[in-house]
Amino acid sequence: MKKVLFTVTIVAALVVVFTAISCKSEAKKETEENKTEVVKEEMEKAAYQCPMKCEGDKTYDAPGKCPVCKMDLKEVEGKVKRHLKEVDSDVNSHIKKDEGKAKSHLKEGEDDVKKDIEKADADVKKEYEKLKGDVEKKNNKESK
Repeated sequence: MKKVLFTVTIVAALVVVFTAISCKSEAKKETEENKTEVVKEEMEKAAYQCPMKCEGDKTYDAPGKCPVCKMDLKEVEGKVKRHLKEVDSDVNSHIKKDEGKAKSHLKEGEDDVKKDIEKADADVKKEYEKLKGDVEKKNNKESK
């Protein structure tokens, strides 16, 4: 009887543990989905700012008047969109820089290959002239 009770207790404990683990993973998925939605909303949300920047980079969620200079607030890109544009610009500049380096490297390689071909061509011509001279000497010896 004690063995059966012990086995039932172990099985019940395992069921509780597996249930808790599966609930945590579902909650984690929901949290990640919520974070993604918040980021999307933040990116799409319009921001308004004083054109004179009286309060620096402070932005407002709705149009209205600047509390300092009373000018109409102008719509500006949200911080997330601005940051993404800056990152995109930075990445593009790195790509262009690396592309320039790659082209330069290829040009140097092309020049090296041309030099190697010219050297090989000169070596072949030298060898040809040497062999041609050897053949002429042999023919001269045979004719005598």
